[in-house]
Amino acid sequence: MSSPVVRSPSLFLESKMDLSAFLDGAHPLKRKESRLVMEKSVALNKEIELIQAGSAFRIGYQIFNQLKKPVRFIFSCQWIVSFKDAQVNRSGEAGPLRRFSVLDPAERLEAVWAFSRAARIAFSPLEKKSGERRIYQGAVIRGFWPVTLAASGRWKLNYELKVGQPCGGL
Repeated sequence: MSSPVVRSPSLFLESKMDLSAFLDGAHPLKRKESRLVMEKSVALNKEIELIQAGSAFRIGYQIFNQLKKPVRFIFSCQWIVSFKDAQVNRSGEAGPLRRFSVLDPAERLEAVWAFSRAARIAFSPLEKKSGERRIYQGAVIRGFWPVTLAASGRWKLNYELKVGQPCGGL
């Protein structure tokens, strides 16, 4: 019996399901002893380039379908930032977006993501418990992209992440 497919990023974030529940045929999982083993069906290439004197990254992904049948799944990237931005210091969802930014007015910093494909963005606070108190440590931000690959097909995603002083000049 396969896991149900989760179609909403917020449902995935709120559930206790592992990533296998988020896939639809891309990575059939089999139990082998006490661990999960992924059957080879898609390949992922990732390239990272440092640009603008270390204040920005360019990241590229290519996913290749190695099966003789089409596959559909949700591709996701996760980032953790320690910015104190009121927008991402709570749980929420936005998109589809081709650009997303997080601003920390106290530190006078902004992180800006620019995507080649529109993404659904989900965010939530990263906190640790200290007794009864919760201590904010940052935000978890996830981008989600639906992927449909024909047999032997490929899919590309590129994005830039820039960190620096805000464009609005705080």
